[in-house]
Parts: sequence; structure tokens; C-alpha cells
Amino acid sequence: MQNIEKIRKKILSLEKGAKPARGRLNVLLFYPNSYSIAITSLAFHRIYEVVNKIEEVGTKRCFLEGVDDKYILPVDGSFNLSEIDIIAFFLSYEMDFFNLVKAMKLLNIPLLSEARGIKYPVVIGGGIAVTENPEPVADFFDVLFIGEAEESLIAFLKLFFQSSGRNEIIEKASAIKGVYVPEKTQPVYNKDGTIEKIIGEKVKRGVYTNFSNDFSTSVFTTKLGEFGDTFLIEITRGCPASCRFCISRTLYTPLRFANKEKVKEVIKNQQEVSKIGLLGASVSFHPAIKEFMDTALSAQKKFSIASLRAEKLDKEFITLLKLGGSKTITIAPEAGTENMRNIINKGIIKEHLENAITLALDAKFEGIKLYFMIGLPFEEQTDIDGIIELANFIRHLEYLNKKNFKKVTFNISPFVPKPFTPFQWAAFEPVNSIKDKLNYLRKSLVAKGVNVHYDNPKWAYLESIFSRGDRRAKHVLLKNEKIKPLETVKINPDFYALRERDESEIFPWDFIENTIAKQSLLKEWQNIKKR
Repeated sequence: MQNIEKIRKKILSLEKGAKPARGRLNVLLFYPNSYSIAITSLAFHRIYEVVNKIEEVGTKRCFLEGVDDKYILPVDGSFNLSEIDIIAFFLSYEMDFFNLVKAMKLLNIPLLSEARGIKYPVVIGGGIAVTENPEPVADFFDVLFIGEAEESLIAFLKLFFQSSGRNEIIEKASAIKGVYVPEKTQPVYNKDGTIEKIIGEKVKRGVYTNFSNDFSTSVFTTKLGEFGDTFLIEITRGCPASCRFCISRTLYTPLRFANKEKVKEVIKNQQEVSKIGLLGASVSFHPAIKEFMDTALSAQKKFSIASLRAEKLDKEFITLLKLGGSKTITIAPEAGTENMRNIINKGIIKEHLENAITLALDAKFEGIKLYFMIGLPFEEQTDIDGIIELANFIRHLEYLNKKNFKKVTFNISPFVPKPFTPFQWAAFEPVNSIKDKLNYLRKSLVAKGVNVHYDNPKWAYLESIFSRGDRRAKHVLLKNEKIKPLETVKINPDFYALRERDESEIFPWDFIENTIAKQSLLKEWQNIKKR
């Protein structure tokens, strides 16, 4: 058994920043994964900040630690559930859905919303995993937040001071933009398992309109976690690129840039950290990105950048990165051939990669890391071989430039179809086929001295179920639970993962109103299929 109090005190002794307090309304902010992962999530910092903007609201942070024998870690001190008004779960990844179930069991609260009465806290949730498709976990929640929650969460919390009880709060919540009350929406199924219709009102995705002047930053910093003693700043939200596999183009639109002068001021004001982390889906596109790097260097800070676009790299950019402490340059071609990069609309050509690699060699970077996906729609063997050819290309450029990377790493992930993208109609490739491709790539790349990291295909298969599943997909999460509906509902996970969707099919998330119309995405999918 873990000494929870000892772990808790160690974390707090290393943590700098705002501390939670008790209020008239108490929120248990629960990240269903480890503290070290949660602390690197700027979105988690943001929600903590939003909740604590209301003086009468108090918070306690909770995390789920452990590998096999999981346990709750109440970092801000123990609590009695009777003292908690709201349990707020933050869900960044579909695989945390399993942790959600485990956390609710450890909290000793009924898993299904319909089984909880007035004696239980209101259970709410948010995060990108439920914004893209809340349905696999919809029955666990009283209220879910779709999209950016800066404004909707404050409006929701104020309901507790304006309403007479739990039921009235939940009833009124559905009137708030970006708030989804699952009990007010009901899917109706066809005999073949597809959705016939969705009964209920549409839900508009929440969009924060004041991002430029009120961007996210770290609320607390610590030496623990992947980033370690780094102050995080979200300098962009949204992305101007139109990669067909990526949810950023729809779920974070419109593209917004943090105010240049305010970002520089924040960087200058960080006295207690040694490093600045510049985050966002499109960091390379910020017009002032080089100024931010210069500002950090002038403040004698190291810095890291979340994502790099190969076509945006030049000598000045690479030099600044090196001065900022980067030892490895990371780029994401995503596919091995230009043809496949055209299909996914990545917008990177071989010349971009050659320029980036050559610049990195000239600047004497120690390593280079490339990200790829396999199992993409319309993928052929030549596309897999193209990944190996890129390894040969790196070695060729090393030879030409008479310089070498100490470490070359390829990170390979199975493609998972995502809602609100043109590929939401595509099928996930069978696990055994993915395994064969991974084995082929690993053997070929290791022989060339490339370090190969890859995601477990079985986990990607599960992610694909939750990514596009409906409410019945919850039974994959509840397969070990003795809950009555499980006795009568039989589902085939392959129905959600391995099936290409019919073009006329109603998706479980179609009740969410988003920026890009479904018909526009469908037209793009149809055009790709005609290639």
C-alpha cells in the first residue's frame, strides 16, 4: 500500500504557485491519471484557474496514481465526499475513460448518472476527448462541457448560487452554450445497429472569444513531470493547416494568436523557473514566435516549443532553438511518401524535410525525431517503404554534410479515425495488419541505426472504439462490472472500429454544432476516394 500522505507532502513541497482553498461551493477537480501527466496539461491548469475565479468556490485536486493497483491521490488533502458539491473530471485522452471508471469506483459513487440521487455531488466532465465525442461516457455524467469552457464553466458554477437544488441546476445547465446534458438527448437505433435519429437539442461547441488577451499559462510549476520546472504558455489556439486526420482544424477554430506584448511580458516576469514552454497546435505559425524565443533568451531562460512545421524552419529559427536548449529537433512528416502526405493534406514536401534536416545538422543538433502514422486510408506498401526511405535520406544527408546525429528516432503510431475530420468515415486497420507493418518497419529501421518507438496497436484499437462509438460503447468500459444493461446489450467492438461508415450515416456526435459543416467534410472525403 502506498504511503499517500508522504507522496502528497513531497508533491506540495516541490510545487510553486496558487494553492486551493475551501469555499461555500466545493469542487473536486479530478484528473484521472497521474499527477506527473496532469501537471503538463495546460488545459488542466486553465480549468483550475477558471474555477478559482469565483471567490466563493473552493477546489481540491485529485489524481489517479499507480499502474496495476491504482489509488486516489488527493494532493490538497483528504476530503469527505459529503463536503463536495461537484466532481469535475478532465478527460484529455480516450484511454483515460478506463481510469474514469476506476476513479468513480474508488470514490464509491454509482457509475451511471441515473443511479445517483440528491445525496451525491453533481458529476461533470470536459476535455478534448469528450469534445470530439462524448457519447461513450455520456451515461456517466450529469453535465458535459463541449469545446472551450472558460465562459460556460463560470456560468454553470453560478447556477449553484441561483438554483434550489441538484435537479434544477442540471435542468438549467442545458441553456448554457457549450454545455451538454446527456439525459436530454437520446439516440434511436436501427436494427443494423446504426443510428436512426437523435432526439434532443443541438449543442454548440464553446469558443472562448477573449483568448488573445487572456491566454492560458501555468498556475503552478514543479520539478516533477515531463517538462520539469517549466512555465507553460499557450500562444496559439486553432491551426491554419487542414490536415485531414487532425481535429485541431475544427475543434479549436477559429485560429487565434496570443497577444504579442502580453506574452513577452509574461516571459519576462517568470523569475522562479528556468524554462519557458510555448504551446499550441500551431506554434510555428505565430507571427511573433521568433520574438518570443529572443525574449526568453534575453531573460536567461531556456525554452521549448510544442510543435514544429518543417516548412517554417529557417537558419534563424534553428539557431534560436539551439540557443534555447533544444538538443533534438522534432518534425512530423506523418507519412513516408509525398503521395500519402497529399492524401492527408499535410503540406510537407521532400524539399522541406531536406532543408530542416540539413539545418539541424549544420547547427549540430544531437538528435532528430520524426513522427509517422501507419494504417492511413488508402495506404499502400510503397507508403510504408517510404518511411524506410526517409531513414536512408537522413543517412544520405549526413554523408553529404559530413556530420551525424547521435540519435535518430522514428515515432510510429497507428492511425485512429477522428470525429469532425474528413477521415471520420474511414475504418481503423485491423490490429494484426498494423502489427505486421510495425514489425516490418522496426526490423528495417533498426538495421539502419534508427531508434523506433511505437504505440501498442491494441490500445489504438480501443481508442478507435471510443473515438467514434455511441453510448453502447460504454459496455466496453463496463465489461467487468455487474450492471443490468450489460446483461441485455451485446455489442461487437469491431462495429465501431473496423467498419467504414456509410456516407449517409448519422454519427453519435452529430448533435454537436461545429464550425465546419458535415457536408463539407463529406465532400472532401468523396474527393479523396476519387483520387
